[in-house]
Amino acid sequence: MEEAGGIGKGVTKDFKNVTVKGSTLEIHLYWAGKGTTAIPNRGVYGPLISAITVTPNFDVSTGLSAGAIAGIVIASVAAVVLILIALRLTGYLGGKSKEDEEIQALKLQTGYFNLRQIKTATNNFDPANKIGGGGFGPVYKGVLSDGSVIAVKQLSSKSK
Repeated sequence: MEEAGGIGKGVTKDFKNVTVKGSTLEIHLYWAGKGTTAIPNRGVYGPLISAITVTPNFDVSTGLSAGAIAGIVIASVAAVVLILIALRLTGYLGGKSKEDEEIQALKLQTGYFNLRQIKTATNNFDPANKIGGGGFGPVYKGVLSDGSVIAVKQLSSKSK
């Protein structure tokens, strides 16, 4: 309080020979005055440090510029996208499996048919056209109006 010249007045001290190591400034504070260990009701009890300001004597803008950071981010995103595209094209990322390629190589004719076409082709699911069966229901042979031979599985009511 004596150095400040009264209560509530600030004291500024300049330190010229301060060492900064690895962008870290260490500040050690030592309590050298009277004080209290309880919350005071009224008055001023010992020294109080309310703010510390450090003003560097060197250029602090030695980091990366905003343009350099933007360039790094854009280049990183572009590299990741290129890697994902390469993985997709080689089939490692959501590509078609070999089974799909084998089925496509068979050049199977697939299509969508309505119930009327299926009933006509199988002669209304005639038992004479039944060629097999399994756990999900019987399989019938049918002939479409264009002469194509098809197999139709009639799902059982018990199948889920």
